[in-house]
Amino acid sequence: MPKSEFRLAPVPFEPESEHRPALSVVMRMLAVSQRLRARPWRWVLLAVCLWVAGLAARFLTDPYLPPGFPYVTFFPVVVVAGLLGGSACGALCATLCGLSAWYFFIPPFRSFEINGVRLVALSFYVFVVAVDLALIQLLFSALELTARDRARLSASLRHQRALFAELQHRVANNLAFVSALFGLQKRRMAGDAAAVAAFEDARMRLDTMGRLHRQLYDPANADLPFEAVLREVLGDMVAGAGRTDVRLAFDIAPIALPMQTVMTLSLFALEAATNALKHAFADGRSGVLTVSLQPFDRERARFTVADDGPGWPPGGPPEGGRSLGLRILKSFAATLRGALSFETRNGAATHLDFPLTNADSDGRDAPPA
Repeated sequence: MPKSEFRLAPVPFEPESEHRPALSVVMRMLAVSQRLRARPWRWVLLAVCLWVAGLAARFLTDPYLPPGFPYVTFFPVVVVAGLLGGSACGALCATLCGLSAWYFFIPPFRSFEINGVRLVALSFYVFVVAVDLALIQLLFSALELTARDRARLSASLRHQRALFAELQHRVANNLAFVSALFGLQKRRMAGDAAAVAAFEDARMRLDTMGRLHRQLYDPANADLPFEAVLREVLGDMVAGAGRTDVRLAFDIAPIALPMQTVMTLSLFALEAATNALKHAFADGRSGVLTVSLQPFDRERARFTVADDGPGWPPGGPPEGGRSLGLRILKSFAATLRGALSFETRNGAATHLDFPLTNADSDGRDAPPA
């Protein structure tokens, strides 16, 4: 099921880098370089070791090389020294390698004599290694700047997530506070049965919305499938009603949905299921409550809550203003810019057809319930 729809030494190595192999290698290399440069003896030792390796490789390959390749094994080790140990390490390794090439591999051999040929060869070597080390230094400067930017962005993202979590926590607390006020008001109106029932109904809706809000916006539930959300919400509702004789069934297609759409569909399912318990499964009648989500095509999907009860009365549910449940369902449909329809087929089915691409789940266009 797809998800329903957020210092320099050492360099932070973030988990997402593991999904980008090239970035992972570069950031690891930068971290190693910073650790080596933190202690001078480390990069000095590295430079010496690489120089010895390059010199040994040059002696081993000398019988197989034509004349005029004094630096062939030294250029790679200078580049490696610069990449791992920084510009100072690269400069030290380049100096040792240049002196070795001058003494052993540029005629006249085994001397530091200066002549025109040697001067040209050494000038070429100095130019090449200087360019290499300058480019490596520019690379590290860019990487360190990138690392600083990534660290700042990461800190900013953590801050935004903390603010968002605090906001969602306060919203849920406010819903719980209003629910408690409804409970107090209900007790004050104990003599009016209709008013008590209305306050209790509103309180239950707020409690459910608060629990759903906490569940969906908990970072630990970021990967929670939509079906799991529905199972928990509707399971709690059925269990709270004491209806062990009503079974839940789900047929949820693997459609990625934004978080606000998941919230709206969950509340829609809760309202439709509550109506089913009151009417389709009244007087202790047992049955099955089925919730499904199926795509029409790439742009639209149908969300259905159906029961196997007696079905809708002729003409569908009553359209009068006194039907609070129907008004709430219409409000949710308008929130998603969808269309509400009803069907009697082996029971009552409530359909919500909504767009997948431009469903507006912020509720601005929804009429009041």
